[in-house]
Amino acid sequence: MVISVSGISGPSCIVATNDADANPQSGVSLRNWLSYCGTLVATFSVFGCFAVQGVVLARMLGPEGRGAFAATITYSQMLLYLGFLGAADLFAWRAATLTGANASESASPQDAPLRRSALLFGLLTGTVTMLVCMACIGLAMPADKQLLIPLALLIATTLPFQHVRLAVQAVDHGLGAFNRYNASRLVGTAAAPVALGVAWLLGVRTVGTAVVVYCIAMFAAAGLVQWGMRESWWGPVDPKPHTALRQGHGFAGSQVASELLDRSDLGLVLWLGTLVQQGFYASAVPIAGTMAIVPMVVATYTFRRGAVGDVPLAASQATKKLLGLVAAQICSGFALAALLPFVVPLLLGQAFVPAIEFAWYLIPAAAIRGIALAIDGYLRGRQRSRPGILGRLVALGVLLAVTAGLYPSIGVFAVPIGLAMAQTVCAVIVTIAMYQEASRFRADPLPIAREHAGV
Repeated sequence: MVISVSGISGPSCIVATNDADANPQSGVSLRNWLSYCGTLVATFSVFGCFAVQGVVLARMLGPEGRGAFAATITYSQMLLYLGFLGAADLFAWRAATLTGANASESASPQDAPLRRSALLFGLLTGTVTMLVCMACIGLAMPADKQLLIPLALLIATTLPFQHVRLAVQAVDHGLGAFNRYNASRLVGTAAAPVALGVAWLLGVRTVGTAVVVYCIAMFAAAGLVQWGMRESWWGPVDPKPHTALRQGHGFAGSQVASELLDRSDLGLVLWLGTLVQQGFYASAVPIAGTMAIVPMVVATYTFRRGAVGDVPLAASQATKKLLGLVAAQICSGFALAALLPFVVPLLLGQAFVPAIEFAWYLIPAAAIRGIALAIDGYLRGRQRSRPGILGRLVALGVLLAVTAGLYPSIGVFAVPIGLAMAQTVCAVIVTIAMYQEASRFRADPLPIAREHAGV
């Protein structure tokens, strides 16, 4: 398990999820507040599951075993969303445009063809991603970790199941069915930690058995696709897979660029670190990843705000939200850093105290990424994926250059330092794009409204 490390905001970042709120000038309804709070609680719970999984793996396997588990799952994690081709954004966007600004918690014949399309698309991308992942495992596993190849291949077989679940789940996101969306996210995420926790309590202490238990949980979680589907899975499919691929090329580009940056640190640590160092790094990533909780909630809503609204955020609105985001990330980062010397030994054990230093290095990257995450969610909702793609590609170059320059002197710690610098570059680029969007509308609002509506 890994979380891409990445922040906030308060009520001012809540966006419309129903007709009354589709107008950006209207007040925030009680329903919208409750939906926001539910999503926030669900996201905290999701990260709580990741934290539990990290604690269980640390207690079960120790530093070196934890590193071995991380090495086993690295390529699958790196390619999971890279090969997903932005399907979550695509099907969320299609569902949002299908219903306009109306949220729907109940299934209807109207969304059944879209759910079938999501399932088929996820199966296709998952199968291709699995084959690519297996090739990477067989050809590009470090020499000192090649004994883990059979276990890594087993984990790769879960990719089609994960793609199917994530694609169908995205339909609920776009429909505004946040109760079902949040619940399915939570149940799907909790499957592996719960299964591993039970295995630990039963006395499991080997990497091989932990991997098998993890895979079984991933296979079982795919059954969540049935939730919300009241018709047969055999029937009309809309859009067809080739149409979805064409319509989602912008989302795919954004996803690929995002994953190249957000997962590259995993590959770098796989190749540059020992199993013990990788164990500490893998334990530190979900700790720093808590900095992404509120930004992920904000991005969920800003994406929908961009997708269903013709009028972009004004510069003053954008500034207000950005300042709140930055302030919250700074405060959260310092608070988290101060707690680590007390929390890590308590939860993970004394053997994982060295993971604290890795977490301290990762927190700045997490905080900065949170800012970029929320802004890019809004831009992608407005079908402006190019700034995020450009930002991440430039940032990837920064990450590789900084890591290469610092590794001879500070070792594997060059990776989180390079990641923080790279995320800074990305955040600056998407922030500039957000203000450009506001300026474009202010200068000539009618063409932009028509462009966003597809006229």
